[in-house]
Amino acid sequence: MSSPKPEQPAIRQILVAMDVLSDNLAVLESAAELAAQLEAELTGLFVEDTDLLRAAELPVSLEVMLWSARERNPTETEMARALRALAARIQKDLERAAKRARVRWSFKVVRGPRLQVFMEAGAGSDLMFVGPARCSRVPRYSPQRPPKRLGAVCVLYTGTAAAQRALSTAMKLADQNRVQVKVLLVGTDVKDIRSTESGLDERLKDPRLAVRFLDLRAGENDQVLIDLLGKMESGALIIPADNRLTQDPILFQRLQTAVNCPIMFVR
Repeated sequence: MSSPKPEQPAIRQILVAMDVLSDNLAVLESAAELAAQLEAELTGLFVEDTDLLRAAELPVSLEVMLWSARERNPTETEMARALRALAARIQKDLERAAKRARVRWSFKVVRGPRLQVFMEAGAGSDLMFVGPARCSRVPRYSPQRPPKRLGAVCVLYTGTAAAQRALSTAMKLADQNRVQVKVLLVGTDVKDIRSTESGLDERLKDPRLAVRFLDLRAGENDQVLIDLLGKMESGALIIPADNRLTQDPILFQRLQTAVNCPIMFVR
C-alpha cells in the first residue's frame, strides 16, 4: 500500500506586485479575497521603475496633458513625484480592500527595474499577484462596488512541485467560489505529467476540471503557450513560479499583455 502524499505547505503570504504599467486596481479585490480564504497576509509592493525615470530625462520624452493636449518635457524629479503620489493612492486602495476582506496587510515601495524587482520579490513570497497590462479590458476596482464573483480559474500544469501547489491553489478557489478549473497540461509527454506520483490522474476525475494537453517542447515557441493562455477565458490565471514565463523578462511582459485577468505565480 502506497504511503499518503505529504500535505502541501500552506500559503501564508500573498504579494501584490504593482507598477505604473500594470492595471493594479484590477487585482486588489481578488488578492484580498484570496488572502481571506487562505488566511494569509497581504503585502503590496509598488515599483518605482528606474527605466521609466531615466527615460523622463531623454529629449524625445513627451508628456501630453489630457485636459489641454499640450505637450511638455517631464523631468526625472517630476516623474518621481508622480510615482510617489500614485504609490500613496494605491496604498489607500490596498488598505480599503484589506479591511473589507478583514486580512492583515502591509505596503512597501521599491525602486529598480520593474521586471527584475517583480521576479526577485516573487522568489521570496508564497504566491504573487500581478495585474494585466493597463490596456486590458479588465474592469477597474472600486471600493464602493460589491466584490465581483470569481470566474473560472485557469492553471498551467507542468508536473513540478510548484505546479502541484498551483493546482492545489486552484482547487481551493474552486471549492470556495464554486467555479470550474481549466487545467492546461504542458510538456512533451502527457503520460509523464499524469504520472501516479503526481496524483493528477485522481484529481482529473473531478467534474469541475476541464483538461487540455499542449505538446510544447522545452524552449520551443513559447509564444504559442502565451497566445493560448490569453485565449482561455478565466477569472484568474495560476502559473508555477519555476516556469520560463516567470523567469524570462520578455516572456513575462508578453504574458502580462496577452491575458485579460489577474495572474498568480505560485512557488
